[in-house]
Amino acid sequence: AGFKCQHRCDDFPAILEIVSPHRPALAVELGTGDGGFATFLADNLVGWGGRVVTVDVERRFNPGIMWRLNLWFLQADALGCTVEDAVAAWPAGCANVAILDVLADRPRGRCALLYCDNGHKATELRLYAPHLLQGDLLSVHDYGTEVDPGWAESFLAAYGYEPEGHAKMEALRNAWYPEPMTRFWRR
Repeated sequence: AGFKCQHRCDDFPAILEIVSPHRPALAVELGTGDGGFATFLADNLVGWGGRVVTVDVERRFNPGIMWRLNLWFLQADALGCTVEDAVAAWPAGCANVAILDVLADRPRGRCALLYCDNGHKATELRLYAPHLLQGDLLSVHDYGTEVDPGWAESFLAAYGYEPEGHAKMEALRNAWYPEPMTRFWRR
């Protein structure tokens, strides 16, 4: 749609193949950046009535992305407090709780997608993975460069997550794209 995005164009069809069968009612993106990926999600989730909330500490994106009726921006620090503080503050407290509230605000029986791309992926996983519901999707961008795959796989498995579409993302590997950097799991 003409907005900057920190993903390769090769990723988009694979991401849609992974996400679309689950028809998430809600996607929460941690780390808006220039807004391109939030726009991509909003443009694709609208087909089944899904909405997107993108979260960042600063608003640096082109305001044109916000014309979409199913896309909202939440200006907050997704890492506003420690894991322990977030749990202790539930259901009221730091910014993390606002994000947990957003994740909970969806139609009963519909899945959510949490997309971690805020720059501190391991902390994001520790804060939010335990709170997603069975059937929800969790994704990490910059997988392998900002997150240790061995740690992430064992951490998420301990919470009942299973890899979703890893082979599709790996199939994108080539000489120009040696490390496909997005991964999904389903709880």
